[in-house]
Amino acid sequence: MANRPAPYGTTDSARSAIFNVPHPRNPHFTGRERLLDSLHESLTGDVPMGRVQAVYGMGGVGKTQLALEYAYRHRGDYAIVWWVPAEDPATASLHLAKLANRLGIKLAPGAITPEDVRAALHQELADRSDWLLIFDNADGPEEIGPLLPDRSGSVVITSRNPNWGSMADSFCLRVLERADSIQFLQKRTGLGNSDGSAGRLAQALGDLPLALEQASATIEQGRITFADYLARYEGHWAELLRSGRTPGDYPDTVAMTWELAFREVSHESPVAAALLNLCAFLSPVDIPRAFITKSASALPRPLSTTVGDPMALDQVVAKLHRFSLVDITEKTLKLHRLVAAVARDRLNDKQHDNWCDVALRMIEGTFNFDADSTQGWGECAALLPHALAVARHAETRGVSPEIVARLLNDVGMYLHQIARFREARGVLERALAQHEKAFGESNPRRAAIVNNLGRVLRRLGHLEEARAHFEAALAVDQAAYGQSHAHVAEIVNNYGTCMHVAGEIEQAREQFEWALAVCELHYGAEHPKVARVINNIGYAHAGLGDVDSAIVHFSRALTMAEATHGPNHPTVGHIRTNLGIALRLKGEHDQAGEHFERAVKISESALGPNHPDVARGLTYLGLLKHDRGELAEARQMLERALEIDERVLGPGHISLITRLNYLGRCLKCMGAADEANRCYERAAGILRQLRDPNAEGRESESEASQQAQAARLFAATTM
Repeated sequence: MANRPAPYGTTDSARSAIFNVPHPRNPHFTGRERLLDSLHESLTGDVPMGRVQAVYGMGGVGKTQLALEYAYRHRGDYAIVWWVPAEDPATASLHLAKLANRLGIKLAPGAITPEDVRAALHQELADRSDWLLIFDNADGPEEIGPLLPDRSGSVVITSRNPNWGSMADSFCLRVLERADSIQFLQKRTGLGNSDGSAGRLAQALGDLPLALEQASATIEQGRITFADYLARYEGHWAELLRSGRTPGDYPDTVAMTWELAFREVSHESPVAAALLNLCAFLSPVDIPRAFITKSASALPRPLSTTVGDPMALDQVVAKLHRFSLVDITEKTLKLHRLVAAVARDRLNDKQHDNWCDVALRMIEGTFNFDADSTQGWGECAALLPHALAVARHAETRGVSPEIVARLLNDVGMYLHQIARFREARGVLERALAQHEKAFGESNPRRAAIVNNLGRVLRRLGHLEEARAHFEAALAVDQAAYGQSHAHVAEIVNNYGTCMHVAGEIEQAREQFEWALAVCELHYGAEHPKVARVINNIGYAHAGLGDVDSAIVHFSRALTMAEATHGPNHPTVGHIRTNLGIALRLKGEHDQAGEHFERAVKISESALGPNHPDVARGLTYLGLLKHDRGELAEARQMLERALEIDERVLGPGHISLITRLNYLGRCLKCMGAADEANRCYERAAGILRQLRDPNAEGRESESEASQQAQAARLFAATTM
């Protein structure tokens, strides 16, 4: 590696072959020379721990800017420089997967989980030392540890967390030296310092880089002097003291420098100030500009007329960027969490609640989750953090609980669809609380949320709770709409799934048959909901041992689902798995295999590689491989299915009993008796805990298999 950093403006020939840093280099970066040299020496030295450096410190002290400068300054020292936003582990995994793709890493057959991708990437990086990974804004060692490759290359971590132990060599980044602060102010604004006012301003700002940047942007845009800004700053300080207001959870200097910037923006462009107030109630992640334009009609004038025009929106965003109030890309804008906090705190109570309500209505009108169509799911994914953020703000202040309830119900069902079941439960419980706050506990519309909670509880394996929720929703709907209403039929269908799992199969079939008659009457014979109930009738016939009738119903449900949803909807994949299981039981293995393979592809494409529907398909593909004597492939598929369910549903979920027993049988056939016994023992332990958490003793393999009534082959669909 080179001994000295590449100069600013280095030529392309000196740059790394792969350089992925989402921010441009800061031309005003000042100071930190000794830290940068020390960081470089540690990262290029022979001490293993030195290859992982954590830079921690308070918000606004310049951790990200230090890492950014290091990346640009030393880009010629590395063949790979890759920036990983690390605030959310899932996002970090996605960015590592993009690096694996950029490197052209070929994965083993069936290896497509994030863990598989990371393992392949780590193996690739372990064989070379010419790489630098930067994990920006990491929470702590537990979250970031699994993402780190072996220490053959270099890793920089930025974080507010000082506790990195043996994982990294860490140091605390503090504010700038006074001379560097003065130099930065002059460099950033182009002003001289003959009267010493830059030093006085730096002192007032506590040499905090973020405050210095904010002050410089306001000075530059307002074409004022350091002395002018200092006078305004001190005036605001006196105003703050007189008002008795106290800043939030951020440095005083941040509050006051941004307050002055807000005032300048409000004076120059009230629309820009309004956009800032709106975005302050969203999440501090990328906000798509297209989303703001699309939802302009939900906003007050004149903001709505401005942001409804993409070119006018770009001009407003540029104004905020010039004052360093937002970070931007060509298609997004983003508020720093401190900017958003200050923006909210400066509003009076009425303004705060009004802007919270505006942001809430904008998101609620756009977050439209439709389980029957996958087209809008990508937009739901992009809006999810913003929906959760604005709902939380509204809940805290008691703003528009009826709208919060609708939004959280939609969010909960989206989370249910993508198998984030624990989060879905919490969100739906919040939705129910908000609905009851708005309308009281006797309002019949609460039944829809209670029904959705029952669906989530069923997927989590809390069958008695799910059944109780369906019973409660059913009582409300029957009282409100009568015995033969479509809403009632949907809940009866869901209630039937719990009865089937509990072993009340004949009673469940009766529930499904009744629900089918009502759904056909209300929706017509070809409606998606009808296809789901027909699938469930097949599920009941299979449970009663009538495989031929099950195949007839699954085939009919599949034809209807493909006609209404298209061939690649998750419901289609779900029914294909059921049909494949029934065909396998009939000995028609080739047809069964085709359905399993197609189901896995559909589920992976629509729901991602770590969804329980993928695990179901893989399980029965694995069993088919086992039937054919292809034990190594069977083991791989069964192990992956077990891993998915364990990750998504938890280590004590009832579905793991089936997965473990199937894997144990495969291992036993392979001669791995000890591993097989561990699977059986674990399955028995899960069953024991589910039946009686205080029970002692150990069931055998056959007992665990026979008594796991809830872990059945086929699966029903709820509505």
